[in-house]
Amino acid sequence: MTHPDFARIAAEYNVNLKTGLIKSPGKFEGNHWSSVVFYDHILNGAETETLYLGELPYSVFKLYVGEHAALDIPPEYDYVVLWENEQGFVFADWMTAEEFSFFEEELLAEEELDDEYAD
Repeated sequence: MTHPDFARIAAEYNVNLKTGLIKSPGKFEGNHWSSVVFYDHILNGAETETLYLGELPYSVFKLYVGEHAALDIPPEYDYVVLWENEQGFVFADWMTAEEFSFFEEELLAEEELDDEYAD
C-alpha cells in the first residue's frame, strides 16, 4: 500500500490490511480504501468523466500505468466507477475496458428509455 494517502485513510478508517476493505461504519463501509482517494478526486472535479442514470451521477476514473500498484488495484482493471446513493453511502466498482463499455452502453440505453417515456 504505497499510495501517499493510505496512512491518512488507515488512520481515519478501520481498514482490513489483508483485503484493503474499510470496516468502519459509514459512508465508505465495505469499499476498498482507494474509494476514499477517488471520492476526494470527485470533490476536486478530477474525474475522467461523469455519466448519469437519471439524476444519479456516476464518476468515472481511467486508471493509468503505475496507479494500479499504488492503489492496490489488480492490473486487469482499467476503470473505477464511483457513485453515491441518496443516503450518502459511496459505492465503487473496478471494471475492465470490456465491462466499462457494457456499463456505458447500459446507461445510454436507460437514458434513451427515459427520454422515450418523457415524450
